[in-house]
Amino acid sequence: MGHTHKAVVNYALDGLAVHEAQSHVQFARRLAALMQADFAGTYEASLPDSAFYFVPSRTLLLREAQELGIASEHDLYGGVVPARFVATKAISHGLIDPQADAPPGWQRELAGRVQNVVHRGFTAFSAEDARRITARLLPAGPIRFKPPLSRGGSDQEIVAQEPSASANCASTPCTSSIAERSG
Repeated sequence: MGHTHKAVVNYALDGLAVHEAQSHVQFARRLAALMQADFAGTYEASLPDSAFYFVPSRTLLLREAQELGIASEHDLYGGVVPARFVATKAISHGLIDPQADAPPGWQRELAGRVQNVVHRGFTAFSAEDARRITARLLPAGPIRFKPPLSRGGSDQEIVAQEPSASANCASTPCTSSIAERSG
């Protein structure tokens, strides 16, 4: 490989359930053994300087990776993105229309390229856009509100009528994926 790492470290385990954090630690231990490198536990800024190989529990922001000294794909098992929304499921759904709110860097064309492999739905970056999406989708049946950083079925809510939908729209976090419910 040509890249020597003195130690493999876990990163960003804060806030994970105990069993999930333990799974990440065990994975990093096994990866260290495969790489014939030491496993140094969870990264702390106070650790002595080393050529760490990071195993983060989530996708890192570019700024964060740079601060950690991650210079290329050879320094981590994971990914790096320029903005948090890029690492979420929000990118798989388009915006309701060209006037919809979107953060800098949003690629309006991507959703059209993947629409045949995802549920029909939209991403909202404002409560007003969430209301407009709801008005379009709700007449066809129940819809699903899901914060993009959620995993699996957690934090999602199925909505079948306007009062519940309005409450979800009002509390929409900075982004929300809203899709027609299937099955």
